[in-house]
Amino acid sequence: MFDLKVDPENPHHYIIGVSMKDMRSDDPGRMFLKYGPVYFENHDVQNVGDSIVLLNDKIYTEIYQMKPGEIYKTLGCNELIMALTGLRIAAQSNAATLHHFSTSDKLPDPDKFFEGYVERANKKDSSERRGLDDSRIHGA
Repeated sequence: MFDLKVDPENPHHYIIGVSMKDMRSDDPGRMFLKYGPVYFENHDVQNVGDSIVLLNDKIYTEIYQMKPGEIYKTLGCNELIMALTGLRIAAQSNAATLHHFSTSDKLPDPDKFFEGYVERANKKDSSERRGLDDSRIHGA
């Protein structure tokens, strides 16, 4: 789905969607948190990867006639797949960019953290701006 880098030292993952205010707004071009954060862990990334392998395995899809939703449920990643698929479609439809962040510890209030992070990224030379650029998921 997304080609994410997984590091055992940073097992907590967040995907956010960032958009810009349009020309009709009071502050056009200003970035804001539009979607997320969607939270998951390294084992979830592994489960999604395993489900993709099974989706391409003819034993599961043709002999056992398992549907994608059944495979996702079996591997415990149905909700994550649905959330990420919805996020991807919404971002494409609304000209938003998606960004992936990994942390060593789970954030206590990820909504507040990422709202502030994106707000600070509006400053041209901020470390948050560089962080958004580096964390962008290309092709999403």
